[in-house]
Amino acid sequence: MIKINLPVIILRGLVVLPHNDIRLDFDTEDNKSVIEASELFHDNKVLIISGPTNMDGPLPKIGTVCQISYKSELANGNLRVVISGLFRALVEEYLNLDSPEEKLESIITMHKEEDSKDNEEVLLVRKLYHEIERYVKIIPYINNNLLPLISNVTGLSEMTDIIASQLPLSTTKLYEYLTTTSKYERAKMILSDIYQDEEMFNLEKTIDSKVKRELDNNQKEYLLREKIKIIKEELGDINVKGDEVEQLRERIKDLNASDKIKERLNRELKKYETLSQASPEMNIVRNYIEWMLDLPWNTHTKDNDDLNSVREKLDASHHGLDKVKTRIIEFLAVKQMTNSLKSPILCLVGAPGVGKTSLAFSIAEAMNRNFVKISVGGVNDEAEIVGHRRTYIGANPGRIIQSMKKAKSNNPVF
Repeated sequence: MIKINLPVIILRGLVVLPHNDIRLDFDTEDNKSVIEASELFHDNKVLIISGPTNMDGPLPKIGTVCQISYKSELANGNLRVVISGLFRALVEEYLNLDSPEEKLESIITMHKEEDSKDNEEVLLVRKLYHEIERYVKIIPYINNNLLPLISNVTGLSEMTDIIASQLPLSTTKLYEYLTTTSKYERAKMILSDIYQDEEMFNLEKTIDSKVKRELDNNQKEYLLREKIKIIKEELGDINVKGDEVEQLRERIKDLNASDKIKERLNRELKKYETLSQASPEMNIVRNYIEWMLDLPWNTHTKDNDDLNSVREKLDASHHGLDKVKTRIIEFLAVKQMTNSLKSPILCLVGAPGVGKTSLAFSIAEAMNRNFVKISVGGVNDEAEIVGHRRTYIGANPGRIIQSMKKAKSNNPVF
């Protein structure tokens, strides 16, 4: 292997790959002196050490040998050069590292990958070209000049370096390409990167399409409602109903209930919106919507699991009744252990005034539950309890639903 000595230029946040040209402007005397030394003693060649901006620690052991193809002094005193990447180089040693006044130099071993014409390389070159051709058509932000750059390239090493420099890659990823000396590995990396980029682009496209569709639907609905409102105003048909529908729609939107409940309410609201003021069904539908909105769908109180505290509250509210209170505590203990309501039903029996209702109220208070009482004395029609069909004029919910609304939670003590 031939070892040569070359001056070094360090670039942070910029990676120069072989077979690529790049324009640089230098404003420091150190870099200008390196360019002059390269011109005078090294046949216009220089070693470029590239890497990410956060590259710390010792200098890398792989760089790019570059040829200075153009040099010009600018009006502001800066030096502009165009350099062409030739090949990778393995750095054997850095010279003058501890001498800031001296130019940084290196002893390198050239790493040239000879382009063989075996079947694997020919197939990889062909596949890369076809995949890049498809990739450029799919991804809109890729440089269209990429295909002309590689159209006449037959070597795999040169093709991988040209393609990598044109892909939308981070500096860290480009540095990974620079330090990967195997052209076959670089070809696999390129295929992996473009497949991943295509997948991300298709995913973003799907998400954008969904968002746009939702925005279009919302905007369409808003515009139609505004047009209907203006038409009604022009016809003098604007009334309280329009504002009421909007208020109900907002209440449905803010309702703490499942999507199924909201979907049903929105269907009823559309029906209510289309009914005329003279329709007898209008009040029934509106009454149904308001009842559904007032129910505590997902509002519940947290039980007091401290049975000693429950017993103390029962003792504070009722003197005696030890057997009854003990049985209640046993019932609550079994419910707490099994976390199930499948258990015997407690039935309080006694003459009027012995404390059955007040004991039930104390149970609710001790458990931190809301309390509601339903009296079914003298009720002969089951519709009083479960509610009437909506086809009846003046139909109302039954006492159970009425009490749920009154309780303001979905786990009260009835």
